[in-house]
Amino acid sequence: MDFKVIHQDAAGLITTTLGSIGYLAFCKHLTFAGVGPIMAPYLASRLLGDICGFNQYWGNNPVSFELPNPFNNDPTETAYVSNRVGRAFADYLSKNIYGAIYTHCYEDAMVANGNPVAGSRPDFYCDDPLNLTRFAVESKGYACATYSENEMNRILPTRGPKLQSTTGPLRKDFSVASVAYNLYAEPTIKFYDPISTSTIYDKNLSQRLRSGYYESILGSINSLGLERDTNIHDQNFVAYKIPIVSCSISKILLHQAIVKREWNNNEWLKEIGKNRKDEKYYIDNDGIGFASY
Repeated sequence: MDFKVIHQDAAGLITTTLGSIGYLAFCKHLTFAGVGPIMAPYLASRLLGDICGFNQYWGNNPVSFELPNPFNNDPTETAYVSNRVGRAFADYLSKNIYGAIYTHCYEDAMVANGNPVAGSRPDFYCDDPLNLTRFAVESKGYACATYSENEMNRILPTRGPKLQSTTGPLRKDFSVASVAYNLYAEPTIKFYDPISTSTIYDKNLSQRLRSGYYESILGSINSLGLERDTNIHDQNFVAYKIPIVSCSISKILLHQAIVKREWNNNEWLKEIGKNRKDEKYYIDNDGIGFASY
């Protein structure tokens, strides 16, 4: 699927580019964006639901997302799907524009840091442990055809996405507002980066969040009883079979370091590299992916 990105950097420079994302990649970002201990009890059912159920919104050779009848006349369904799509794009662009490896649920990060879960806060707390960078992301997704600059920068009566992205108690290097709109015609994402002050990187918080993320995923795979599959394109990864014949995604892929719980060693993250996809598999920055072979 093709999409348009309108990116504003910290200096205020706006550029417009075209991008493309395949179904395997999109489902990975849809399913795992913000996963962590808070979501862990519900992750197993959500995992199968996203993997095997979201294709009804994707369509055949899509140019945009679609809402099948009767959902296309249901504002609640439209809002739910649009928000999930917006989160997936925020996750994808955080990793492909700013190099994040993890996009944690902001509430998980607050708990891990000893903060009460209260007050205004953005959606994601993103971490790049290779470059010692953290940033926050406020994510939105809409069906509307346009989303104005006034809405992006709104202060009253409620905070707009740019201001909302700067809230929350956690230290960060910068913050981003990600708003996806026109999703059912020509998907477009405004990805705006307000200026912030760099702070000292908290390695301990990074490792606590990383452990919570991977433990949640391993726990879900275990609770689903997924079997290993020896048919794997890269022996650095472990494949788990999706036990549903009609599902277009056949395997969940995890790097060996995750399965062995050796994730705090950053060397394996460096080795993942950029050649992480073809028509039949997709591996994300965090060493997790999907396959269809």
